[in-house]
This record gives sequence, C-alpha cells and structure tokens, in this order.
Amino acid sequence: MRIRTVLFATLFLLPGAAFATLSGGPYELRRSVVAPGGEAFGGAYRTVYVLRDALGASSSGGSLEGVSGTLMPIPSGASVLSSSAPARVCVRLGAQAGVPVAEALEVTFSVAVEPASLARATTVQAASLADGASAGSVPYTVEFDTSSLIARFVPQDGWREGTFYRVLVGSGVVDLGGSPISEPASAGVVSLLDYSPAHTLSAFDDPTATLELPAGALGSGNGFVIFHSSPAAAGDRVPDGLIAQADARARAAGRPTLRAVEINAYDAACALRSVSGTPVLSLGYADSDADGFVDGRPTTRVRSLALWNLDEDSGNWLRVPGSQVDEAAGVVRAPLQHFSVYALAASPDREVSAAYAYPVPWRPFGGNPARYGTLAGGITFANIPQDGNISVYTLSGELVRRQELSGALKWVWDVRNSRGEPVASGVYLWSVRSGDKAKTGKLMVIR
Repeated sequence: MRIRTVLFATLFLLPGAAFATLSGGPYELRRSVVAPGGEAFGGAYRTVYVLRDALGASSSGGSLEGVSGTLMPIPSGASVLSSSAPARVCVRLGAQAGVPVAEALEVTFSVAVEPASLARATTVQAASLADGASAGSVPYTVEFDTSSLIARFVPQDGWREGTFYRVLVGSGVVDLGGSPISEPASAGVVSLLDYSPAHTLSAFDDPTATLELPAGALGSGNGFVIFHSSPAAAGDRVPDGLIAQADARARAAGRPTLRAVEINAYDAACALRSVSGTPVLSLGYADSDADGFVDGRPTTRVRSLALWNLDEDSGNWLRVPGSQVDEAAGVVRAPLQHFSVYALAASPDREVSAAYAYPVPWRPFGGNPARYGTLAGGITFANIPQDGNISVYTLSGELVRRQELSGALKWVWDVRNSRGEPVASGVYLWSVRSGDKAKTGKLMVIR
C-alpha cells in the first residue's frame, strides 16, 4: 500500500506588501504568534515561490529571508496504491491470499513515516476464526525501512492457519515532518491452511457462519479458503448479477433469502480446489424471544428455514438436501457436495403433520380450566401451516366454520359457527389443509 500525502500552502504577506505563493517542498516552518486568519511566521523558507507586485509582474528565487506573513496550509488527500507479501500470493477480494504463516505483509509508503506513530496508530486484527481461535486484535511487530519506504508487519506468533487478517493503518500515522495521512488505509491477508487435517472455519467478519472441513476433504498440501458473507455486494468467483437474479426469483416465489455466503477453495498456486469429502455448512439466525419466528421477519418461521445453493447455470436457488434446523443452537446446517454460493431462506411452511387441537374435550364449565379450557379461551389449533385453511364439520359433513390461514403459528377458534352462533355440544371433525397436504382430527364440545 502506498500512501501519499502532499502539503500545499499559500503565503499572504502583510497589508500593502506584494504577495507570494509557495509550492513544493520540503520546507521547515518556524512559527511564532497566531494572527487572524492563520498562523504568523518569520524566518528563512527554502522553497520555490512566485512573487508578484501590485501590477502582477513576477520574479522568482530560492528563499524568502526575514519575511513575515500568514501561512494557511491546505493538505491534499491520501491515496492507497499497493500492498504485498514477498512470497507468491494471489489477490482475492482485495486481500493478499495464500500468505505463508511466517511471511510478512509489506506496506509501501510514498514518504518516510515516523516509526513510533506507525506502531502506535496501526492495528492487526484476526477477522475470522479457525479451529477455535479467537478473533480480534493480535500483537505484532512492525519495522520501517527509510530507504525503501516499506513497513513490514508480522504477528508475534505468526499468521494463524486459514485466517483472514486486516491490517489497519490509522490517521495517527505521521510523516517525519509531523503531517498525518489524511485517510486511514487497510490491507487484508488470508493465510495458508494445511488441507490434510480436519478444520472448522468461520466466514470473514462473521462468526455465525461456519464451515466444518473433514480431514482430506480438500485433498492434501496447502491452500486457502475464501469464505465470506457478502457475495451479493462483492463476489469472489460468482458474478454479483447472478446472485441478484436468483434473489429476485426467490422473492417472487415467496421465499426471500435472509443471508448468503460464498465459499471457494484454492491451492497454494491460486488454482481452484474441488471438494472430495462432505463439508458441513452452518448459518445462524436470530430468534431472541423464541417465538418461532426469525427476528425482524414476523412471517418467517424458524422451522421453515433451509440452506439453498445457487445453481450457476440457471441462476436459481435450489434447496440443499439434508438441511436441518437446530433451534437450540440457532443455526441451519447442511452437508455440501461442492463449494459455491449458499443462502439461508424460508419457503412457505405447508407442513400439516404436527398440527393438533386442544383442549379435547372442550368443557368450559367443567371446573378445571387447565384441563378443559375456558369459555374465553376457546379451542386452539397449534403447529398449523403458514397458508391453507382449517375447517370444522359436523359428523354429518356440514361445514361449521372455515378459517383461512395467514402465517400465524396457531389459530384460536371461539367455538362459534360462521354466523357467530355458539355451537352445540357434540363431536366435530376438523381438517387442516395446505397445498396438497391435509390432516384430520376430532373435537368434543361439552357445554
């Protein structure tokens, strides 16, 4: 990374005098008292300048001796040009990928910087987890070579295997003249991973997405895994537009995606590595109140969540076989056959097998509300599908009440018919239907 900071300044002389424009450098400013509109100064300033009189005639020279006036500095913006590691690596998602664990990250500046400020205003952060290691800032050493203008960053314990690091150069870094860089800069590192043993990796900047790699699932030797959670914004291998197309089709089908990740494995020579084992992907979701719905999505049921794979040929999301919801852990897991883009999405829940009604019998005046229910509490149909309907019939098949479903996990029947009249004591039949699925049962009303 090359960070360039150039300082331009304008010199305004005292009223009645000619004025001078200063440019270039380097130069040393010997300042005295503060004057209105800027800083007063005096002394010799070795620089390039143009001096104009009141009529605009100009002359030039190499120094200004004993001049007084007001200096108003205007700093320019900094630009980041490059960062690199000495070993052969490739660039993925803007990061130096495939960096050996003992290698340094070299950051090149356009001017010499003050070493103490570099150590003070720079951080190295582990932004992903590998095999249980913690994320966050890590201790490091930095050396700055004033001749090459290169800073070399190395974590004290080396780069951990298979980890994404971010090196942040803060605005507190200053050059030898004390001028700060105008904008912070960053560089990324993805370290090499020994593919032979088993590993558990987290996505870059997202510990709620994890990938379990069985031993040998990616063959042998070293390589690196790009595992990130913003493929729609910046894809590694899969075009962003293909993901947007699949998302639009999923929304139209009533199963919008909640989140997505992209996974790609490479060998040490930056060539794609295929999967030969069965890795397991886990994507987390939030249901902080345990109401069965995803937080912030009042119609998205937890039990309807599944992992979906982007079919790169058709531009559609396809459900991954074997997806399972682990409500205790708050994740959805599925085995993978290959690496690509995967999403967490919910289909309309049309499952009817778990539906049931209670209390049975309903006996509101039976003296035991916990067992027989209450007049106000009615009869509850629980674990019902997201769409479809519930119907209640007499034993002779006459329809008593029908309720269209609209996403709730349960429906409370007030034990009245479609005209609002209380139904008589007796045995009734019920059915829950959703799509081509149906379940039936019996009720008993005792008034």
